[in-house]
Amino acid sequence: MSEAPRVCVVVSAYDRAPLLEGLVAALRAQTVTDFEAVLVDNGSCDGTYEELRRLTTDDPRFTVLRLDGNRGPARARNLAWRRARAPWVAFTDDDCLPRPTWLEGLLAAAGPAELLQGRTVPVELPPGQRRGWFDRSQTIESWTGRFETCNLLIARRVLEAHDGFDERFRIAMGEDTDLGLRAVAAGVVTAFAPDGVVEHRIWPCGFREYLRQRRRYAEVVELMRVQPAARDLLHGRLVLRGVHLVTWSLLPIGVASWRAGTWWPPLAVAGAWIVRNAIRTGHRPFPVLARLWYSALHFVAYAYETACFAAASVRYRSVVI
Repeated sequence: MSEAPRVCVVVSAYDRAPLLEGLVAALRAQTVTDFEAVLVDNGSCDGTYEELRRLTTDDPRFTVLRLDGNRGPARARNLAWRRARAPWVAFTDDDCLPRPTWLEGLLAAAGPAELLQGRTVPVELPPGQRRGWFDRSQTIESWTGRFETCNLLIARRVLEAHDGFDERFRIAMGEDTDLGLRAVAAGVVTAFAPDGVVEHRIWPCGFREYLRQRRRYAEVVELMRVQPAARDLLHGRLVLRGVHLVTWSLLPIGVASWRAGTWWPPLAVAGAWIVRNAIRTGHRPFPVLARLWYSALHFVAYAYETACFAAASVRYRSVVI
């Protein structure tokens, strides 16, 4: 058998066929050439598996696997890393573009660390183009403690010791944080790798889609049930966002105002947050009225998110505000 590569790249892909050519090209361009890559089609319906095969069939470093149905990224990533021969496993996502020195930067930062978070930045937009108000991407400029798998390096022995990702997480929401916190509790040394850079694509997102994302994000409550240590990421181990407390405060204020026969107190509280947030986002290249409208829409979205967190807290029997 040939000598094992230094690192294995793992990607779980789902219905992202148009993006895969850029991802595979970015992996082929790595300055670390002695790597293997295990790419898993996680039950896609858009020809992702066929596209992965087409793009990698001439390169023996790549292995393409397929799951019959989407069982979540935890299942796909576990399937992939268990096929790896390398002592290190690097994770990224199907909507990411690793820079050529990505693997080199991650491995160089390892030292005694066996669990490393790399730097993630949004892709650079063409000149004259700017992001929309609700567009989605990922930015990780320093250690977060969340172990985001868009850019993560883990020693294979750590994955083996902790049996990989918990497959109870059926969507991409908390399975990476759970694994990282379990490893840290066992004494695994962590580090941040600023030179291991991944560029994350920017996803256009309207207000309606943004609301759907708020509902989906409430599934993080399951993480708090499965992994109580994750509560250290919350304010006071209970509150995700301060604005959630503001929206909760509107309930008693609204009831008291209704009984007093007035309407302005809850509007004043909401208006104060909207104005404050509009001022804080003053760096955005929008006029004042546009920033106020932007801030008002976000308040509505966060109020909806608060309700979603309340429902998730009941569903998972774990309170997160």
